[in-house]
Amino acid sequence: MLPPEISGSGLVVSLGLAPATGAAPTRTYSSASAVPADQLVVNDLGSGTYEIEMPAHDAANDAWGRLGFTGLASTAGAGFTYVEPLAYQLHFNGSGGIIQYHTPELIAVVPNLCASAPAARCAVPSGRPFSLTVPHTSRLRTLSLAGLDSSSYAVQALDADGAPTGTPVLFADAGLTIEIISADHAKVTSEVA
Repeated sequence: MLPPEISGSGLVVSLGLAPATGAAPTRTYSSASAVPADQLVVNDLGSGTYEIEMPAHDAANDAWGRLGFTGLASTAGAGFTYVEPLAYQLHFNGSGGIIQYHTPELIAVVPNLCASAPAARCAVPSGRPFSLTVPHTSRLRTLSLAGLDSSSYAVQALDADGAPTGTPVLFADAGLTIEIISADHAKVTSEVA
């Protein structure tokens, strides 16, 4: 099932099979294949829900599979981009249920959270708390991304000119804690000296 902000009207689904994880596919099926033997059947069940019929067991190729979705588009408007392909890594081991459900989720990435200095980066002294708020006028409230309760945060070192340097580190890995006050407001406190 796709989120309502993603359209599957141009959906193309492919399944690449390989005998080992990370190996190049030795057999590929696709909903766009012109070869009947390589055709992957995709059924549109409505409301953004699609059913993919897996091919018959193929002992030579199907221990591992990469199920890929292309041709998807964002319906959220300007400022929101869908990055494809949406893909799932599958392991075929002969056990588990016949039907498996996969529901992708949207994420929002904001490089700068400083409303007071939108062209600059925020500077928060070590050990000082700061607050993050999703305003009532935010476009996130019209999507399924309004709260901060499922957000993740990272810190990144800056050089002498204030430019980011090095790899961002997730708050949890940097010894920082996040206290969620409500679905709209988060209080973040640094524990690093």
